[in-house]
Amino acid sequence: MKRTWSTPARYLALVFVIAFILVIGWYVRAMFQPLIVAGLIAYILNPAVNWFRNRAHFSKGLAVNLVYFLSLGIILAIPATLVPILLSQFQDLTVELTDLSTRLQSMLSQPIVLAGYSLHLETLLPRIGQVINNLVTIVPENALKVLESTSRNAAWALVIIVVVYYLLNDWDRIREWFMRQVPEPYRKDARRLFLQIKKVWAGYLRGQIALMAFLALIYTAAWLIIGLPGAVIIGLLTGLFNIVPELGPFMAGMLAVVIGLFEGSNYFPAMNHLWYAVLILGVYLALNYFKTVYLQPRILGRNVELHEGLVFVAIIVALMVSGILGVLIIVPGIASIIIIGRYLRARILGQPPFQPRRPIIRPPKETPMKKNLRPVKVPRLPKRKD
Repeated sequence: MKRTWSTPARYLALVFVIAFILVIGWYVRAMFQPLIVAGLIAYILNPAVNWFRNRAHFSKGLAVNLVYFLSLGIILAIPATLVPILLSQFQDLTVELTDLSTRLQSMLSQPIVLAGYSLHLETLLPRIGQVINNLVTIVPENALKVLESTSRNAAWALVIIVVVYYLLNDWDRIREWFMRQVPEPYRKDARRLFLQIKKVWAGYLRGQIALMAFLALIYTAAWLIIGLPGAVIIGLLTGLFNIVPELGPFMAGMLAVVIGLFEGSNYFPAMNHLWYAVLILGVYLALNYFKTVYLQPRILGRNVELHEGLVFVAIIVALMVSGILGVLIIVPGIASIIIIGRYLRARILGQPPFQPRRPIIRPPKETPMKKNLRPVKVPRLPKRKD
């Protein structure tokens, strides 16, 4: 019996293994999204764990538990605080929409006379009151559907929470396990590729933090200028929620619209609440357009070394094709694929895959001056006699 398989046998086994992995992956494809989300969360929290380990000199277990449970408490506290407020606002909004439909219907029932001609808006426009009433009745049904889907996804949420904890604890061992799967001659290349990809994702994380801070600043300034109640808190939430692209800022913007609709402006108390809500919506749309078209591509592109035009197109395509999760990973994903593609191209063409590292040139050490040096006596020359 041969100790090693022949080349055809090895290729055949490789084909069967790949086919088996593809089949299993197809059947469990629903779990990829929660695992990717868990990996992103663990990657975001990992710098905090390293900070506690390096600066505060905590043990790894203590640092992981501190960061993990503190972050979990914050994540659970935000919905617990906002949901009761949003429910009460939603009930008030339903009443307001019902009253608004009655006022609009009575206004449209009165004809407008122009140059002797009567214009009946009620016949030209659809029954807006009926549309609003239908909206009011449909929204609770949609809310129930959302709650139902949320309850079905509770198991996936639990998977994410558990996987994040184990990733924070065992990331070093997982990384080394993957490195050991690479053949020995190529492990140095794999480690350098890993460091380059890690640098890209670290730059992407820095870009996201900078983008969140800048958005919090400009939204807070905008809400303060137009006199929105709670402008600072809502502006900070808008920047913080940008960690969930598009959906997070949209929720914060709609919260600002609802507050403006019911509370009005601090600076323009005589302004109609409905028109003030329209103003808030317009400001939000303008700032969101500026963020999507100019600010986000430029900040993220510079941090991952991609052209801002490519970043903008990639984000839009990912949003249409794969939703919010695609927007989260598309930019560093493209940058990582470019790094791997550059390496494969160099290997295929027989070129060096990495640029040679520049030698560190250190200045020569200066020899210290010796102390207590005795002065050298120069002998005097005898005077010349003419």
